[in-house]
Amino acid sequence: MTDVVLDPDETPAPETWLEEVCDALHMKRKVLAAVTPSIIDLVHHVADSPGDQDDAPMTAFLIGFAAAKDGDFSAESVQARVNVVARTLDKHR
Repeated sequence: MTDVVLDPDETPAPETWLEEVCDALHMKRKVLAAVTPSIIDLVHHVADSPGDQDDAPMTAFLIGFAAAKDGDFSAESVQARVNVVARTLDKHR
């Protein structure tokens, strides 16, 4: 289930590309705001790790894909997935 914005007229115009994408996917921007710092940090660490550079954006995608699979798009759920991936990454350092 998506986190649908119920009244688009009450949602301010998007100021960033990511807000525009959230609106297009009917997801609340507050979830994006809550998880952006940790996802950016994780993607940065993946990009700095040995391996394919394409692994970094795909890691972020997989976190979202896992949330979709389970149907839980809450900030807490996404953060829990970020934590799992971060612990997995730590094993490779």
